[in-house]
This record gives sequence, C-alpha cells and structure tokens, in this order.
Amino acid sequence: MVYHNFNIEVKDTLWIASIGLFYELNRNKFLENDEISYQTLDGETLYSGFRYNVDSGKYLVSIKGYARKKKLAYPNPNFGFLFSLKKVVEFEGYNDPREDEKYNFNVADME
Repeated sequence: MVYHNFNIEVKDTLWIASIGLFYELNRNKFLENDEISYQTLDGETLYSGFRYNVDSGKYLVSIKGYARKKKLAYPNPNFGFLFSLKKVVEFEGYNDPREDEKYNFNVADME
C-alpha cells in the first residue's frame, strides 16, 4: 500500500499518533512529552504517539504500508508504516487520502 503526495502544513512540530488519542484529547500530553504510551494489563508498554521535530512549513507526505512476509505471534508487530516528507514552497492541487476508496489505512483490515 502506497499513498503519495498529500498536503500537510506543519507548525512547530509533527505528531504521528493513534486516532484514539483524540477521543479524550489532553493537550498537555502533547506539550509535555515526545511520546505517549500506556501500560497493558500484563505490564507491556505500548506507544500511541510520537513527536517528530520537523521545521514549520508545507510538505508533501507519502505513506507506505508494510506487512511482514512471515507473520509472527503476538506481541511482535506484523504491520508498519513509513512516512516520508518533502518540503515544498506551495501546494499544487489538493490530494486527500480520505477521499479515495482505493486506500484503506486501517491496519486491522489489512490481510
């Protein structure tokens, strides 16, 4: 799965995070930390967000999804994403992955 060149404008910093962090948004978590994690009932630390120090500006974002060729048992991850940024002076057009039925960024639906 690859999705190329959708627009994003960064102001001060960039977070890549789970959508679940927005259910009960706590702004201080984002201001005070470089990563956001939680503990499972069996004591495992899972991460739901990471801060990346990116200069303010306009970027084209590409996302590439990966699936492990040989699936491993829990707790090993079998899926991952690569985010690439290309700084631009101005956006040319409009490209939004949420408006294209061809792409599905829901890891739970991947085979």
